[in-house]
Amino acid sequence: MRTSRVPITVVLALTAVSLLGCGNDSGDDGAADTATAPAVDTVERPIEISETIPIGRQPRDVVVTSTHVWVASEGGTLERVDPETNEVDQSVHVEGIEHLATSEDEMWATTGGEDGTLVQLDPESGDLIQTIDLEGYLSGVTIGEGAVWTVRHETESLGDGGGFSVDAESELLRIDPATSTAESRGSVGGSSYGLTTTDGTIWVANGDGTVARHVIDEESTSYVDVGDSHDLIAGGSDGVWATNDTDSRAGEVTRIDPSSGEVVEVISIPADFDMSLSSIYVDGSSVWVANIGDDKMIRIGPDSNEITAEVSYPDVGEGAAIGFGALWVSSDDESTAEGHGTLVRIEPPDGLAGVPPLPGNG
Repeated sequence: MRTSRVPITVVLALTAVSLLGCGNDSGDDGAADTATAPAVDTVERPIEISETIPIGRQPRDVVVTSTHVWVASEGGTLERVDPETNEVDQSVHVEGIEHLATSEDEMWATTGGEDGTLVQLDPESGDLIQTIDLEGYLSGVTIGEGAVWTVRHETESLGDGGGFSVDAESELLRIDPATSTAESRGSVGGSSYGLTTTDGTIWVANGDGTVARHVIDEESTSYVDVGDSHDLIAGGSDGVWATNDTDSRAGEVTRIDPSSGEVVEVISIPADFDMSLSSIYVDGSSVWVANIGDDKMIRIGPDSNEITAEVSYPDVGEGAAIGFGALWVSSDDESTAEGHGTLVRIEPPDGLAGVPPLPGNG
């Protein structure tokens, strides 16, 4: 069934003078500029080019393959959406599914719980290919340099009451898909959550105020001091981007130079009501950040380090991906009669290049 079109409000920031990325006049060598939100004129353009697609309850993650959009939802539901019809045309069950990652010909997912697993799925059908038991809680997954990478935390059962606790210290694992074996690359910090890959490097965002930088060939890990807790991260050729939302009224996106590992910019994300960043995605021409506190998708231009657009939609969820000329955003809205979540297709008026997903941006 083709769903009805829903008006989306897109606010494009039109800046006459760039206020971000200016030199630091304090004379401190190597200090990162802190980019505050510029004073801008805005133009509101209500558009009706997006689709809302009913999906499972509480969608968690969204990825794009060469042919489809996949959505993982609470309760172990993995749904395939046809971008031509904007309809769910396949649904499979993967118990405990949480995080997704795709490359050109692979799709991997983590499952939750104290004995988490890594599962390989067919990117066309969603059928299970293999399951790898990793004996711990897994926070995130990425693909790069011929391997799959995840971060494992040791767990401790809470006894008869059920549940488990997660150790803050984390361990980076390299999984060889051909042999289904896991190799430890050592500790990567405390309270780790998200991870991503750029050429030859794995990056891990930590709750202890650092971003771990693991150089694959050297098997060495160093740390970038980013101040406050950062838990979401995405990588592209021109930057590694990590989020911080410890302040309920304003968030930050920290940009790191992937070559040097140095912080080059800190971009302020203002909040109208509440700050709660839930996802970040790099598509090759833009950085998209979801603030579920304000129900907005925020676009940052890597050339200017400025907020260049805001896309508002009720109950913005945890997942976002770009492909087929559109931005796909999950929504936790269960106010519908059926009580389900939705996948929203958004095509901003200034367009999207339809850049294929970068490896590991899941």
